[in-house]
Amino acid sequence: DVSNRLNQGGDAIKLIDSYGFIIDEVTYGTGAFDAPVPYGANSTGRSPDGQDTDVDSADFYIFTSLTQGNSNPVFI
Repeated sequence: DVSNRLNQGGDAIKLIDSYGFIIDEVTYGTGAFDAPVPYGANSTGRSPDGQDTDVDSADFYIFTSLTQGNSNPVFI
């Protein structure tokens, strides 16, 4: 399903190529391995950029500053 809004309680986002293969996917929500759900005017992103261990809770962080067009801060 595609819309201009994401489910605030959690959901899955998939990047699929023209052949139907999943290139990347992230699940966010309240599950132990989910990426965190941002609150207020914050955003969620990968840190460092592009990290993908297949454990979304380890790859994604909540940012208090938007980073559109720039690298995300690195959290270790």
